[in-house]
Amino acid sequence: MNAFKDMGKKVFYVTNNSTLTRPEFRDKCTRLGFKATEDDIISTAWLTARYLTNAGFNKRAYIIGSKAIAKELKKVGIESIGVGPDLVNPAKLKSGIVLEELAPSDRDVGAVIVGFDHHFSLPKIVKACTYLADPECLFIGTNTDQTYPHQGNFVWPGTGAFIAAIETGSQRKANIVGKPESFIIDTVLKGSGFDPKRTVMLGDRCNTDIHFGNSGGMLTILVLSGVTSLKELNEYKAQGQTHLLPTFYTNSIADLMPFLGADK
Repeated sequence: MNAFKDMGKKVFYVTNNSTLTRPEFRDKCTRLGFKATEDDIISTAWLTARYLTNAGFNKRAYIIGSKAIAKELKKVGIESIGVGPDLVNPAKLKSGIVLEELAPSDRDVGAVIVGFDHHFSLPKIVKACTYLADPECLFIGTNTDQTYPHQGNFVWPGTGAFIAAIETGSQRKANIVGKPESFIIDTVLKGSGFDPKRTVMLGDRCNTDIHFGNSGGMLTILVLSGVTSLKELNEYKAQGQTHLLPTFYTNSIADLMPFLGADK
């Protein structure tokens, strides 16, 4: 990635991770040795703030998600509630949910935002669905990743699982700002001189990264060092899921180095 920058190429780091702010991602890149500025980072917490700003939003947002989303909203002058655990007295649940106990206390909420939340719970689902009963209340999801990458032999549900629960309960569909949806291209990349014919999308997950790049008319390269395996890639091919198939695939991004000479 540093070689691309040294060649004068414009590089964006596009992440569906909503648990860090852009400055925090920039600092992480620096720690890992990647040359990056805050403007190089396109994160879903920041995209959420961008979405609400574009919509002229002037109410309060209810967040099922991380502090990073609240921080990015605060930067653009949007107040929020909901971050952190939302506990209810177990005694109130013995004979069924007492709606009065769980009912939203803040009536100035005009948007529900769902990102990755370690404190996801039934009280949060109830509040989100209650807010969304108002058709004027906006419904935003950061991304629809089904699982969260982790080490270990258990499955960690991703943000997509949380959004699905809210969509089912509210009978509404979320507006997704992250990959593979087009919001990033329409509102961010096109303003930076984006030319899909001269753009490469590099990623390790076919149903987000590669799907996003293919939908945007870009060249796509899958690296097998992350989420999607070669076995899964062959399964997508056998099933005819062409929107998930990369233009090229390789074991590691380091495999590109021989092609990044100064004369390329």
